[in-house]
Amino acid sequence: MNKSLLTAALGIITLCANAQTKITSVLTNDTWNTGGGSYVANGMTYQWAQNPNNVARKVVGFSSANSNYDLQTSAQGQIKLRRKNNAAINGDYNLVFTEGYAAGSLNSMSTPMPSNMETYLGDNAYNKGAENLFDNTGNNKNNIERLDWIATNGITVPDNSKFGFVVMQKGNDGDYMPVNIAAITAIDANGNPTAYGPVVNINELQWENIFNSSFSNRVNKATAGNQLLSAGGGTHSRAGNYVTLAQLGINDNVTIYGYSIFGADLPIANSATNLTSIADNNAFPPTSCCYCGFDFLAVTGLFKEAESLPLAIQSFVGNKIDGNKNAISFSTNNYFNQMRSIELMKSFDGITYFTCKEFAPNFSNNYNYTDEKLGATLKTYYRIKINKLAGAPIVSGILKVNNDRDVRNFELVSNPVRSNVTFAYKSSEKTKLQANIVDLYGKTISTNAVTIQTGTNLVSLNASSTLANGIYLLQIYKQGTLESSIRFMKQ
Repeated sequence: MNKSLLTAALGIITLCANAQTKITSVLTNDTWNTGGGSYVANGMTYQWAQNPNNVARKVVGFSSANSNYDLQTSAQGQIKLRRKNNAAINGDYNLVFTEGYAAGSLNSMSTPMPSNMETYLGDNAYNKGAENLFDNTGNNKNNIERLDWIATNGITVPDNSKFGFVVMQKGNDGDYMPVNIAAITAIDANGNPTAYGPVVNINELQWENIFNSSFSNRVNKATAGNQLLSAGGGTHSRAGNYVTLAQLGINDNVTIYGYSIFGADLPIANSATNLTSIADNNAFPPTSCCYCGFDFLAVTGLFKEAESLPLAIQSFVGNKIDGNKNAISFSTNNYFNQMRSIELMKSFDGITYFTCKEFAPNFSNNYNYTDEKLGATLKTYYRIKINKLAGAPIVSGILKVNNDRDVRNFELVSNPVRSNVTFAYKSSEKTKLQANIVDLYGKTISTNAVTIQTGTNLVSLNASSTLANGIYLLQIYKQGTLESSIRFMKQ
């Protein structure tokens, strides 16, 4: 990054600035690509999606420091790249990256070779994207001025603080690029944007590495219709930001048609008309360089805040073991080498929290604490705070333990269900359950083995990609016998 150019560019931009949410971890649905193809050029063998390097990683959810978010599969859209010819390059061009490696004369990519960049970027993938998306002067360059994600049927939601869009890029801490985003508020008969909400800037300080996001990748380029050839590669991490519709200036129950991403050198004077006019050199400078080298990850779609544990925390259980003690246990996913410390925090009123125990990360990822200082209240609230080696901490939801059984033996946390089916289960012993999701015709949609700890357990079953909207049953089997069943609605 050219810091002096970056500072100069941002100095003339006083765009709408809101506190976007940094993404700390990502949940993917991994499948195996087939039919990727291969060819030989300039003494190099190019393999696309060839076994065993043929994984496709689609994002179905992510965590921030405080919440989980799920992909809303009902909101469908497509990528449109808006281009104009310039002195550096003319016509359609493919400049892409994908998870992969180079070994001798072999260049191996995990995804199929793109026929064009629009379809390549439009499938919500975490391990591929566009290199230097808005740079039109450098070595690896594009003639792309704007990226649109168009939802032609429109998106209307009742609470715009709970829904939003994700922007992700590859890079490394301290070297992520700024970018601008705006909601599309109107489109014409051909699906082209005609009006926008306020432009929001995500500056270079609002990015940090996502947990366990480092990956080896290869860059390939060619004019449209030609075989893609190597343009380098390396090992990078990934970073992401979540911007709610409210932060994009959209009111509740107002229909929008997706969003657009713009380079960091977008001038403040741009009106809605300017933003739609790619040919306007004042709105879209033909000399975008350096600070517009935005390596766009192909993650798109609408996401919603969910009621479940952050992805870094696997379980969180509490139980009163006698009149004066609470037994608290939790486990984390395998991030111990990226953690500085873990704090178990508690509160007597559910508002003011303090640290009652600090743990050093351990290889087993399991942590236990017996709380013998319960005070005079009948309820005690707990939450977990994970302090990372770099970046913002991760904070769990709240676990409440009291003398009364505030959670029945088995109940849903929320109904209707948006994505995750989350239920609470209280047990007097450690045991194993089978949680089945069944439709109203008696067909089993999914079977899930669940280990239950003594006390109150919070369990989430991912249903975002397996359940269509409708009515289902969540059935709990213990030792092969149906113990409980609850009807729920998937929306």
